Amino acid sequence: MNQYQFSDKLGITRAALSHYERGFREPSLTLISSFADTLGVSCDYLLGRTSVPGNGGFRDE
Repeated sequence: MNQYQFSDKLGITRAALSHYERGFREPSLTLISSFADTLGVSCDYLLGRTSVPGNGGFRDE
C-alpha cells in the first residue's frame, strides 16, 4: 500500500500523513488506533512496546 492509498483509507490528506511520518505532527490516539487497524497490527506494536505485530486477542474483529 502506498502513501496515497493509506491516507485515503484513514480519511486524511497525504500531506498530513507525511507530517506524521516526518515527526512534524503527532497523531491523536484515535488516529493511532486507525493506523493499527488499517495495518492489521496492535497499537503497542506501532508504538514499539512489543515486537509482536498482532493484537494479542484483546479486540474481536
